[in-house]
Amino acid sequence: MRPRALLSAISRFKWLRLARRVHLYAGLVLLPWLMFFGASGLLFNHPNLGEQVTAFRLGPERVRELTGLSPWSLDQAATEVVAKLNATAGRQAYTLDSGFPARLQGALVLKAPAPQGQHLLLFNPERAMGIVATRRARPEGEPAPFATSHLDLPEYSLAELEGKLSELLTKTNTPSPARLQGDAKLSPTLELRLKDERGELWNVTYAVGTGKVGGRRTDQLPNLGVSQLFAALHMTHHFPMALGARWFWALFQDLLGIAMVFWGLSGLIMWWQLKATRIVGVISLLSALAITGVVAYGTANDLLFGDVAQKLGPGD
Repeated sequence: MRPRALLSAISRFKWLRLARRVHLYAGLVLLPWLMFFGASGLLFNHPNLGEQVTAFRLGPERVRELTGLSPWSLDQAATEVVAKLNATAGRQAYTLDSGFPARLQGALVLKAPAPQGQHLLLFNPERAMGIVATRRARPEGEPAPFATSHLDLPEYSLAELEGKLSELLTKTNTPSPARLQGDAKLSPTLELRLKDERGELWNVTYAVGTGKVGGRRTDQLPNLGVSQLFAALHMTHHFPMALGARWFWALFQDLLGIAMVFWGLSGLIMWWQLKATRIVGVISLLSALAITGVVAYGTANDLLFGDVAQKLGPGD
């Protein structure tokens, strides 16, 4: 072997060895996060895991007997939609595309309170069938005696901030056809802790956007189910403006995302070194890419079927 080829082989071996070590130890360090986001991701499709839920099905015959409802004819409904549009336009402006069958996305959800929780009816009009589910509520802690729908603090309000900041774009020569406006849902919450006359400690929240005050006793954690708690943690994202636990939570989310991409790429490289598995591996990889492409394309078409507006920020 020539010296240059030998150096190239040594360099490649060192790089592969480094890739294997990073692949291994990154997996060990981030394994708890990978397990958590994997498990909590499952709860989005199965939110009743760990909850007290009872349910029963109602078939089309039973629904017709109880309510008189029959399955919808989607073609008939589509025809009526087009007829109404033409009537509004005052002419035969639209016709149905016969190559695209009408379809129904999603389910109708009706709610009603239960003696110790909530009743849900998940109903499919196309089949005139549904599921009646009863979700038992968990006992709540002692309500906060100071909770109020609005606390008047003019100096610490969204209106005060909006009044002072609304002309900021103009003053910074940032073109805009309108002034800055606040959104109550996207405003900070003041957190404090107080002690009542009995010596009990309370965690208190004051929503700057609405003036609403709430809280709970410090020693009484909210009685949330596992699915609700994990879902809340799973969906917590964005870097906050102050360093703290949430900042590091977002950091580990980024690290996990980067690591997953690296695991995939480094795994491909390590697989390619095993010549005996290349043919089967290539077939498996191409099959996976084809299946992923078909499923992703179909899902994207479903999600983008209507007039989907772009999102320019967290308030959209």
